[in-house]
Amino acid sequence: MDFVKKSDLIDLITLAKVMATHHDMTPAEACHAIKYELQAYSSKVVLHDKSTDPLATSIPPWEQKEIADEIIDLEWWLYPEREKRFVGYWDIDDLSSGHSANQIAISIDDIEERFHIDRATLKHLVANLNAPQTNQPAPSAEHSAPDTAHHSHDLNTLIRAANKFWRNADPHDKDTHPINATIEDWLCQQGFSKICAKQGAVIIRPQWAAQGRPASK
Repeated sequence: MDFVKKSDLIDLITLAKVMATHHDMTPAEACHAIKYELQAYSSKVVLHDKSTDPLATSIPPWEQKEIADEIIDLEWWLYPEREKRFVGYWDIDDLSSGHSANQIAISIDDIEERFHIDRATLKHLVANLNAPQTNQPAPSAEHSAPDTAHHSHDLNTLIRAANKFWRNADPHDKDTHPINATIEDWLCQQGFSKICAKQGAVIIRPQWAAQGRPASK
């Protein structure tokens, strides 16, 4: 088992938050990007548990994929209290055997190589995340975040697509209406098959939207 200094590591949840800021993506998208890299380079990238003292310990390769998947499935960006849940193999009678989600980490060297964020930028972004936040009034129930725990990943993607392509469209100005092909291409980039992307573009098209391709496009 390898041991690494904790100062040379960033936990996956913090990394996802940093990537969301640095690459202008949602935390969910950042998590899936991390998951892809971990799967693609599973033999080269090592995860570590920062909860062990005095040094972080490496996680066995056969356990890494399951732990990364579990951290994403927690949807911690919607439910922050889940950041400390146990993941991987653990004994309910011996909590010391488990891994806390916010303690699963990756080396800064691997982050620089795999996620293209240099060390100085990474530390700056992490410092900003940890900086004290100014007190904001608690949102009212009317404006609180909706409960989307029952949404599938694909449904959330369709909702994002609707907001991205149709939120600012003018019902009375056809030139502001996106064409389905543009939406289909974007959905394919998010992991949809061509058939599902075609269907998705139709599903999210508002009833007031003109059918077919605008003349100017």
